[in-house]
Amino acid sequence: MWRIHLLFFLLMLSKAGGQIYINEILAANQEGITDLDGDREDWIEIYNGSNIDIFLGGWHLSDRDNNLRMWKLPDTTTLKAGAYLLIWASGKDTIYGEEMHTNFRISREGEPILLTNADGNLIDRYPPVSLLPDQSYGRVPDGGNGMHVFYTPTPGVSNQINGFPPVQVDLNFSHEQGFYPNPFQLQILGGDADVEIYYTTDGTVPDTNANIYHNGIQIHNRKEDPNTISEIRSGVEHFWEPPKGAVPKIFALRVRPFRNGMPCGPEITGSFWTGHHDPQFVGAPIVSLIIDPIYLFDHHEGIYVPGIDFDTSKFENSYRRGPETERPAVFSYFDSTGAAAVHQNIGVRINGGITRRSGQKSLRLYARNQYGKNHFDYPFFSERNHQFYRRLLLNTPMGDWTKTVFKDELTTELTKPLGFEYLAFRPVLVFINGEYWALHFLKERRDRHYLSALSGVDEAQIQRLSNNMVVNDGNRHHFAKMLSVLDNTPKDDTLLLARIATYIDLENYIDYQIAQIYLANYDWPHHNIEYWRPDTAGGRWRWMFFDLDAAMRTYLDDNFSHYTRPFDPLNEDPDRHWASHILRSLLEIPEFERKFKDRFYQLMRTTFSAGNVLAEIDAMTDRIAPFMTAYTHRWQIPRSVYEWHENLTILRNFAVKRPSEMMRILQQSLGSPFRLYPNPGRELHLSFENVPQLPVEIACIDMLGRQFPLTYTQEDNRLTPNTRSLKPGQYIVRVTYQGQIFRHIWVKV
Repeated sequence: MWRIHLLFFLLMLSKAGGQIYINEILAANQEGITDLDGDREDWIEIYNGSNIDIFLGGWHLSDRDNNLRMWKLPDTTTLKAGAYLLIWASGKDTIYGEEMHTNFRISREGEPILLTNADGNLIDRYPPVSLLPDQSYGRVPDGGNGMHVFYTPTPGVSNQINGFPPVQVDLNFSHEQGFYPNPFQLQILGGDADVEIYYTTDGTVPDTNANIYHNGIQIHNRKEDPNTISEIRSGVEHFWEPPKGAVPKIFALRVRPFRNGMPCGPEITGSFWTGHHDPQFVGAPIVSLIIDPIYLFDHHEGIYVPGIDFDTSKFENSYRRGPETERPAVFSYFDSTGAAAVHQNIGVRINGGITRRSGQKSLRLYARNQYGKNHFDYPFFSERNHQFYRRLLLNTPMGDWTKTVFKDELTTELTKPLGFEYLAFRPVLVFINGEYWALHFLKERRDRHYLSALSGVDEAQIQRLSNNMVVNDGNRHHFAKMLSVLDNTPKDDTLLLARIATYIDLENYIDYQIAQIYLANYDWPHHNIEYWRPDTAGGRWRWMFFDLDAAMRTYLDDNFSHYTRPFDPLNEDPDRHWASHILRSLLEIPEFERKFKDRFYQLMRTTFSAGNVLAEIDAMTDRIAPFMTAYTHRWQIPRSVYEWHENLTILRNFAVKRPSEMMRILQQSLGSPFRLYPNPGRELHLSFENVPQLPVEIACIDMLGRQFPLTYTQEDNRLTPNTRSLKPGQYIVRVTYQGQIFRHIWVKV
């Protein structure tokens, strides 16, 4: 009998699963209901059309046909018979009591919405449908087969066909946005007699309290207009200074039509200016961001200011993180001709670490379906073979610890020949809501999208870790296996390095470590480490090169010698032991130590030679100098162009003096690129790791300071100086090899 009851129960569950529906969706919530945060987000309504309560724990919602398990409903979810479940498609990926938020949003341009049960079976699917703001799409009757657009959404209640399609008004500007050499009258086209057009120039959303449009908007030179948002304190303590006088300004327009006090068409936006910043002479692209100033500068809600959080804690509003801090904005990118090469709605968040305290901050730019397009389509960076980007950064120069402005970009240029995964960049000049925000660096952003575009590896096959095996994408299993091999195999095992090389791209790892060590990055290796591999056969881990704002401060920094000593918990932070563990362990393998030492000396002769570093400093100085007068007037950090040039002497001093100091550190820790033997001995040999590149100069200096140049013979990688004429005694052997001088004590017997 129990088997009959079980079969009946399973049958009922099967039928019930077929009576769970996606009942209604809304993709552009501008005037509708709000969540507990007060935000108007997208939403999905699920309906139970059966006569029994149904357990939905383990079910999933998704907006991708190729990934049905995008977001999982909580394990405690039960939907009562005939009831509705409203789920916010906000991207916040969180639960507030009974309020649920998915990790994705819905594109108003249309994308599928899918519901699967705990077994992974597809229960319901909405096809892509394009919706206007505040329109929803769903079933009539509830759970039925008829699909309709609702002009009055019905979240949480029965669907009803309502209203009539509004007569939509589509507006246009009479001129393309961008720079014009002379003032002109901008017209708004597309309205009719019963439509009123309202516009704003300060980034606020147009409503019936905004400026009403009549016969045109005069586009003139706003350079001397009073500052507004530029005077708002956006940093704390010595991280912010007000501008020196009026900053340059442009027209940042938001325009929308209204009929009988209600919006009757989509908003249009544009940036226009004249009288300054002609793109043909400025020397850098122009970026205009238009965003409701409340999102950035409001004391309670603004993410660009110290705000209420600074009043109540040691952290500012700008330290808020996560999807809930993302704000909608309009991004316009003007190329060197003045044309708007990119113009689209995006999401904006604050990016970075300590720069969140600065007056000028780094911004993370998101292209998403919910804003209209899920990518930026433009070749921003000439060295890349692709032009599709999901994320971009507007980086502040204020991250540079020594206020030289371009140190991270300098080290990127310097190390490009080493083949790292670096972040391509270009200088841009930014305006926010029409006010000059000065020089930024537009950059790629490190994530799976970036790595996929760079390598051609599918995003789903990207494994990306940071710091101490923190998982960003994929998993850590492969890396953990490598550590197990490294830690549990004797270092004198002749096969160990070959095994490690199947896990790690050793050439990349060696160059990465050398670059960080030579450039004396103070904010590393306990921080700013990311490494990745393709999860494919033979995929090996590679290290990414980024964020060297704290490098090149002083040529005396020794961040290497501790690797060649046993770990000392009294003098080294035990919590950071992981940061040095791999290199310390690898240096115990004789073969690796020889490779590492040989490569270090090679890079000091080439990439990191004083002449090469000085040339890169001069090139970057010439590239950035045209923007520095305006930058120092806008931010006063540094306070003047003169002070900036003084700061650059830190870099040049490092370039000149680091080679000899690094040589001292290496010789103290690793020794020379050759082995001198026998010592004591009647004759002398110098054995190199590889066949040495001639010429090599060898001399012996006795205790009276007399110098005896020596000729030598070569046999493969060994040099044998002619020491027959030297009397027994102690000598300093002075070897000049590839521009570097090595000294050893040798005793002739």
